[in-house]
Amino acid sequence: MRLLWLLVPVWGYKLGALQADNEARHALNSKAADALAQMLEDEDPLGFELLLKRLSGAVDSLRASATAAEAPSTSEEKNSSHLAIPKNLLFNHKVNLLKAEALDNQSKLLRDNVLRTIKLFPDVAPANVYFWSDEDCQSGLEDLQLEESEALSLDFATEQVGMVKSDLCRLVMMYNLGGYYFDTDILPVKDLRKHLAKETTFATVVAAGGRSFFQAFLAASPKHPAILASLKEFKTWYDLLLQPGQSQEVLRKKTAEGNIGTALLRRAFKKWAKGAHAKAHMVHPEGHVSQFFVEDKVRNLKNFSGLPKAVSSELCDYAVVDKLTKSVVMFSRIYDKMKHKECQEEVRQANSG
Repeated sequence: MRLLWLLVPVWGYKLGALQADNEARHALNSKAADALAQMLEDEDPLGFELLLKRLSGAVDSLRASATAAEAPSTSEEKNSSHLAIPKNLLFNHKVNLLKAEALDNQSKLLRDNVLRTIKLFPDVAPANVYFWSDEDCQSGLEDLQLEESEALSLDFATEQVGMVKSDLCRLVMMYNLGGYYFDTDILPVKDLRKHLAKETTFATVVAAGGRSFFQAFLAASPKHPAILASLKEFKTWYDLLLQPGQSQEVLRKKTAEGNIGTALLRRAFKKWAKGAHAKAHMVHPEGHVSQFFVEDKVRNLKNFSGLPKAVSSELCDYAVVDKLTKSVVMFSRIYDKMKHKECQEEVRQANSG
């Protein structure tokens, strides 16, 4: 309890120092009061400390927003939006599969698939291949230099679902480094750059069904505004998740059946694109260009080159296609986690190309 009362004045000082409108301060005070009462009742100093940091981040965010609104754009900021996608290959996993020695059979399969993906990009130097472990992702979040950094680094540290940690990690990699991100279990057929225009600054896949983005493949220039918007969506989502009385299980299921990153990226992109729906090729203000591939079941695809003659299983029955060239560019996964076996037909087809 003593820790709680030591922490209260710190947050009160930060909030009092903010010269923002009264409505914003009252909203934060109300939210803090409700959560504080619950923390005190539960005698949860660790939870209160987490709340303190998140609310401190919210105060800093309001201050930064007010400052940014008054500050003129610099030529450097304007030019940064026109950067091309750099020749970086990005991967993440709970451990670095390229360095780990003791791996089980599934992890070895994923490692070999990563090495296979790297070979599709022979002009990318080893120094430009980045494989981040959870520890690397944590460091990347802490060094993000955004107003959301502190809160998101805490969220990442406490997140228990591996795929959500990966969703957040790839956004940090994309924002800081830019390049071409691949999940360790996605199966690219060819160098994806052959299907992207030189002026493209953002690319990903519309998931089967069209309700989210299949961001197992993601490409973007550094500091891309859609990636920044997605990081902010993650912060907003975690704020809601951690509200007192919020059922975390219900919210996770409501958010794309637990595929959090796919839903938040689509939501962020739609806001940034001012409501425009994803299309094969899109031109945006400030020189940005987006491209989208499409995921669908193999059995639904007709007249596309590169389709396998058969599929290995239900989970393996998905391909990613370029509608502009009518060709398969990726298979959605290399491994059927339900049957615990490799998607052999898809691997055979990919290797034949």
